[in-house]
Amino acid sequence: MNNMRMEKVVEAMRRVGLEKVLVEDPAHIYYLTGLSFLFPGVKNHAILLLECSGENTLVVSEGLSQVADGKANKVVSVAHPTTKGPSTRNLLFEKAVGSDIAALQRTEAVIDPEIRQLRRVKDADEISILKKLGRLAVAGYNVIDKACNAGANELNLLLTAKSACAGKLGRDLFVSGDFVSGKRTLSIGGEATARRLAKGENVIVDLWLVSDHYWNDSCRTFFVDGEVSKKKAHVMAALERIHESVRRLAKPGAKGADIYAHVQDELRKNGLPNCPHHIGHGIGLDFWEPPFITADSVDTIEEGMVFTIEIGVYGKELGGGYRIEHVYAATANGNTRIV
Repeated sequence: MNNMRMEKVVEAMRRVGLEKVLVEDPAHIYYLTGLSFLFPGVKNHAILLLECSGENTLVVSEGLSQVADGKANKVVSVAHPTTKGPSTRNLLFEKAVGSDIAALQRTEAVIDPEIRQLRRVKDADEISILKKLGRLAVAGYNVIDKACNAGANELNLLLTAKSACAGKLGRDLFVSGDFVSGKRTLSIGGEATARRLAKGENVIVDLWLVSDHYWNDSCRTFFVDGEVSKKKAHVMAALERIHESVRRLAKPGAKGADIYAHVQDELRKNGLPNCPHHIGHGIGLDFWEPPFITADSVDTIEEGMVFTIEIGVYGKELGGGYRIEHVYAATANGNTRIV
């Protein structure tokens, strides 16, 4: 149980005038209690009841009682529902907490934005997990670079990356992402296929990892057999220069919309087309979180936020598509690059 986070939610409850709150979102429950939500067959079989007095009760289906022990002030185990559907589940949970679950479910709509607001700024334990994911991503990119040879296919690259990441972590994890090569890079992204790589082609790998329920999202562009023309080298060098300029800008107080505009302006100055997608976003328990780096973003960088900067350009005249996505953690006066 994370007492600090629980206390912040209770403060929010008092602020909005709620005596009791029901939390059912698995990610919220994990954030507040540490109860894992990736158990096969028991998804959504846990609820968390918070009271403004500071008391909290975690109700779980049988089979979760041992892993739930100590995750809340009070842990109650109920029989696993034998009939599918919310009504059966609610009856079991109502007996456990002595409250009308259907009525309490309406409170989650009120408290959900408050919890999401808290989740925008990462605590030290969360940043530690995200840094670990960053190290795994680097391990994946290192083996992809070596495996990016003519005759290999996109699926080879995905499986090679998964093996490297799992080997470094010491256990299985979710590994996926965009694995596109050659003409497919013009489409920005796509799943890995059996398409074989040809010498000199661009390969975009946007690597997605999940471990301890947190996401990593980063991207690199490779060249088959390491063959890079002057034109392609010019594009890559420009993208890295723009990343460096963004790194100086993306600190607490910077606005997402301003960062977006800066990147598009720098691309034009370098004779490159506009980036056709968002320039970045936060990461955490969700794949995309605030702050969003878009033209219409209303988000501002805050200390403790972890976010991506994702700059891509695509065109036949460029010889294909290119994308570089780094991950940063905002510090008091700037940021630290994680990937």
